[in-house]
Amino acid sequence: MASRNLPHLQKKMATINDNYLDVQQDILATFVDRGQLRKLAEPTVLSNGKRVPGLKIDHPRQLALMHAWLRFAHIAAGGKFSTREIHAFTAEALGLSVETYSLASLRYDLSKLRAKQLVQKVPRSVAIA
Repeated sequence: MASRNLPHLQKKMATINDNYLDVQQDILATFVDRGQLRKLAEPTVLSNGKRVPGLKIDHPRQLALMHAWLRFAHIAAGGKFSTREIHAFTAEALGLSVETYSLASLRYDLSKLRAKQLVQKVPRSVAIA
């Protein structure tokens, strides 16, 4: 029975490994020009006219959220996660309970990342852009 599942397991593990290596390559090849960090801090105006505040790179909630969505488990899952899935990890990174750091707060924080096109909303999950 185990040998029947081995090809499927090997294919899944190869995909996970390829995703991991792609991320590592992106990290090694990444550099930030001086204007990019400044632009992250500026507000974004969406196509519908809604103004979304800029990212505060040193803000504890933003740092905790970025820490949570850059976990290897999400990278191995093809860069996808649900808000409910990441909620506990973000609260933990903040040193708070999920009751204290509400799902509404997480959604607000994610909206700022979406406005900067760092993540994108896909049906039933969010993907790392």
